[in-house]
Amino acid sequence: MTTRDEVGCIGKQTYKSKAEALEQQKIRLKRVKSMRCVHKDKRRGVNRLQPYPCPLCHHWHLGSINDGEKMR
Repeated sequence: MTTRDEVGCIGKQTYKSKAEALEQQKIRLKRVKSMRCVHKDKRRGVNRLQPYPCPLCHHWHLGSINDGEKMR
């Protein structure tokens, strides 16, 4: 049985270090740039990903920053 705290990490990719998370962000950005006819919002979304330490699982995740812009 999962606890309420564990639910926050379900479905998220975990990374052992910040460097590993940053490397994955670079890979995702290269993939999006190489796609033909990619929508600019998708590319912008990958640019907004930032690594953060998870207080629940103590690993790193990639998540988008919220700079006051409305979420869709």
